[in-house]
Amino acid sequence: MTSTSNPRRMRTVLMAVLGALILLGTYLYLSPAPDPRTTPGQTTAGQPAPAQPAGQIMSSDMDHATMSGHTPGSTVGSAASGAAGVQAASPADGGGTLPLTVRDAYVVAVPPGIRETSVFGVLDNTGTEDVILNGAGSSGARSGMLMVTHTDAQGLTGMSMTGTLTVPAGGRLTLSDTGDHVMLTGLTAPIRDGGTLPVTLTDTQGRSLTLTVPVRKP
Repeated sequence: MTSTSNPRRMRTVLMAVLGALILLGTYLYLSPAPDPRTTPGQTTAGQPAPAQPAGQIMSSDMDHATMSGHTPGSTVGSAASGAAGVQAASPADGGGTLPLTVRDAYVVAVPPGIRETSVFGVLDNTGTEDVILNGAGSSGARSGMLMVTHTDAQGLTGMSMTGTLTVPAGGRLTLSDTGDHVMLTGLTAPIRDGGTLPVTLTDTQGRSLTLTVPVRKP
């Protein structure tokens, strides 16, 4: 009796296991497989992507704006027209216009990554009083400085920042790489040969003069 029931019991267990395997295989076969074309957070082909949240800026747009050389406050552009290559604008602070005529002025073109440059040119004073410059700047730079060049007793030449530069009445002041000049630091955009940069000069009387100065190689 016992020997006969054991094979029957084994066949019953095997049939139950086989039935379970058949049911499992049927379930797996009928279940939809994941689409290999999609990943978490990605839509399937033919379905529109979710709208971008308002106010969000893609990094590629910011990179493009940065690499194009146009940042807020910069006015790098085509070279100015005119015989001297300089265009004068209205006073920046409403204190009056400096009685200066500017000739042969230019901003030194510098390689990308360099954050400072110099401004050279000839300033002619058409007035009857000395013009005492006490400031310089540009919307394309974070700060501007008046510089003087000097030679010490050992014959070594150096430059340092000064509070004022004087353009004598009826005379001139030459800004050059070997003498007095204007330095712009913290450039906010690349300045390239053939472009322009606005430069503003101010004096102790509150007058100012903004120039559109061409950029060129020295």
